[in-house]
Formats: sequence, C-alpha cells, structure tokens
Amino acid sequence: MIEDYWGPSKKMMNDMRFLDSLKAYDKDNIPAAVIKKIRDKYIPNAEFNPATIKNVSSACEGKECMWTS
Repeated sequence: MIEDYWGPSKKMMNDMRFLDSLKAYDKDNIPAAVIKKIRDKYIPNAEFNPATIKNVSSACEGKECMWTS
C-alpha cells in the first residue's frame, strides 16, 4: 500500500486559515505516539531533508520539513 497524502494536503493548504492554524499549533503537546512515528518513519528517510524537499517545493521545505529536523 502506498500512503498518498497529496490530495488531503492540497485541501488543507488551500484553506484560508491554514497559516493561522500553523502559527497556533500546540507544538509542545504533540502526542508521544506521533513523535515516535515521525522519528521512526520519516527522520531516517534519506529523502526527508530540507535540501531534497526544496527541489520539489520550497513551501514544503519550510512548513513540513524543517520543523521536524
């Protein structure tokens, strides 16, 4: 199975309140299970780094990639 989040991601990023929701996100209370999944699945992925992501989307580089590093 391939996880494809592009459709839901586009919908979320097109929301006029998306930037406000990012600014208000409670980053200090992310559930431990979510942190574990990010550390286990995404951080070790060689393609999951700001330089590689920037080649595809500079917006994604800052919004979705750099904050996890």
